[in-house]
Amino acid sequence: MSQICTSVGLFILRLTFGLSMLLLHGVGKYQRYDALTDNFYDPLGVGVNNSLNLTIVIEIVFPILLLIGCATRLASLQLVFTMLVALFLVHHADTWKESERAIIYMGAYATLIFTGPGLFSVDAMIRRKFWPTLEERAAD
Repeated sequence: MSQICTSVGLFILRLTFGLSMLLLHGVGKYQRYDALTDNFYDPLGVGVNNSLNLTIVIEIVFPILLLIGCATRLASLQLVFTMLVALFLVHHADTWKESERAIIYMGAYATLIFTGPGLFSVDAMIRRKFWPTLEERAAD
């Protein structure tokens, strides 16, 4: 029962932070692409358009992976890196209160790196299919 409750909690975490990043940040940037191309911040020095394109891809693709629980740790790692860039390079002059959103996102994604996605995920389905536990093998 405890594993089910933990997995429900992880599913809620993935759903909340995946949808939030996808809909409020990734899709928003995509919809405002033309307006952002002139003044988007280039924290890594790859060019404004490349930086904007990379950010949009990260904020759309990786949250979708989180939503379905596929490559969860890898997706979370990339999102943590993105939040670190946002926190320390893009919003470096902001107060901690103004940076709160990046900190909260980073904490949620870091949690998923250490916990994984839980039972209700593509990752768990793949693991069960190709690497069953001893208990699962004994049940067959």
